[in-house]
Amino acid sequence: MAKTPKPPQSPKPPKTAKPPADARMSERLKAIADRKAPDAEAYESVSTSHRRPARVPTYKPAVIVLAGGEKFPVVIKNLSDTGAKVEFFQNRELSGQVRLVEQSIALNAAAEIAWQRGGVLGLTFKKSRNP
Repeated sequence: MAKTPKPPQSPKPPKTAKPPADARMSERLKAIADRKAPDAEAYESVSTSHRRPARVPTYKPAVIVLAGGEKFPVVIKNLSDTGAKVEFFQNRELSGQVRLVEQSIALNAAAEIAWQRGGVLGLTFKKSRNP
């Protein structure tokens, strides 16, 4: 029996050796380091008006006053000119408008409840504390 010839195979391209991973990383880092930093003028057009005011971490006992006059104790966890995060120790859902009162920092602000997660509230003041 005669053997059938195999069809000719196309030549395989030679394999190119990759540089070691350390060398590739070194090249990438060098390319990053060689980039010129943008001029300061490039950042002047960036608006900062959309940023929220700085929050100051605090731990101040305070009182929430509900619309019907009911009062209950809270702790102010952080405070900014436009709002506060407070924690309370009652298991209840709150919504709408409240008043946050803390005497040592002369805080007596009408606020809207922005969010609630368990016993933690996010409040948005109706007026900025520092006009």
